[in-house]
Amino acid sequence: MNNSIWNRYRRKIITTALLISTISIIGNTEDGDLVYADNLAQTKQIEKSIKEDLSYFATTYAIKIDNEEIAYLESEEKAKQALEEYRDEAIEDLDQDIKEVKSIEVLEDVSLVKKRVPVEKIEDVDDSYSVISKIKSGGLEEEKHIIKGDETFWSLSQDYGITVEDIEQANPDKDNKLLKDGDEIIISKSKPLLTIATFEDRKVEEDIDFETEYEIDDQLYKDKEEVKVEGQKGKLEKQVRVEKHNGVEVSQEIIREDISKEPVKEVIAKGTKEIPLGHATGSFSTPTRGTISSPFGHRWGRLHGGLDIAARIGEPINAADGGTVTYAEHNNGGYGYMVDIDHGNGYVTRYAHCSKLYVNSGDKVNQGDVIAAVGNTGKSTGPHLHFEVRKDGTPQDPQGFLENN
Repeated sequence: MNNSIWNRYRRKIITTALLISTISIIGNTEDGDLVYADNLAQTKQIEKSIKEDLSYFATTYAIKIDNEEIAYLESEEKAKQALEEYRDEAIEDLDQDIKEVKSIEVLEDVSLVKKRVPVEKIEDVDDSYSVISKIKSGGLEEEKHIIKGDETFWSLSQDYGITVEDIEQANPDKDNKLLKDGDEIIISKSKPLLTIATFEDRKVEEDIDFETEYEIDDQLYKDKEEVKVEGQKGKLEKQVRVEKHNGVEVSQEIIREDISKEPVKEVIAKGTKEIPLGHATGSFSTPTRGTISSPFGHRWGRLHGGLDIAARIGEPINAADGGTVTYAEHNNGGYGYMVDIDHGNGYVTRYAHCSKLYVNSGDKVNQGDVIAAVGNTGKSTGPHLHFEVRKDGTPQDPQGFLENN
């Protein structure tokens, strides 16, 4: 209880106690004859009135939040002071630059009501901590949590910043030792009785995607596309009103939008010209399905000039790109049955250790045409395709050409 209020009523308490004692003696003395009898009724009424006064009610100002009285203070001035101190402290705690805030509101209905209450209920405004503490943590909010994995009450207490006892009280029907995936747990946390709503204006810049338009070009082959006009993204500037409750963002409202830069439409030409047999696209596709069993590089003291793709015997081998077959027969140098394709742009691809050949020297092939089957011929340690890419006669690492396909 407020010490200053207690001191103020101290003398009244002592005086009243003595007065009651005196009345009691007068009413019970043996020589109290008819002279006192006329006053007995009045005496008892006085005694009753004084005893009632011993509870010491005082006129205060109650702080009401949404019709709930949460604290009683000695005067209206001191009640306002307590609310202002809470407001200032709450604003300081907000994780935002207060200079950007355009307005601050309290969402709840707050009022001060004059009321008589027992003296012991009155808050000591000289130590406003109790009032502020009540407002800060006097409310409760509940949320549901679904148990995952090996979560326990202890791990949840760490995640939510509450105690294990808090969780146990909110979930009397749950046993911490029997928790399992999918169990629903109630998390009950304290929350402020007052919601400080802040509103700030924020500038946001966003990209505006460009549109793409396609044009027909009969001078391009069907497998070709050409960018005629490169698309450029535009810029959109927004002014957004951000609302936060106790520092947590809850909504955004667009106040104004301005296009600072218009997007540029991209124009792409698509070819319609028929692809001639043997036409090279300029890129290589993976020649067969399988697993790389040996990469390009030095092996056993010498250069392994290709890429080995382990696959079943008979698996189709496709031309990595269009071109002209320059070799299609058995090779006595260890390649076994082998196909070479000249792509006409300085590149030649080789397909070795085949079981069957489906093309002949001089044939024109397009990318993806089946030219042979995986085998185990020549100097081979198991069924696979040995695939090479040569540029002007020099072996290249095939993975550098296939990794994007």
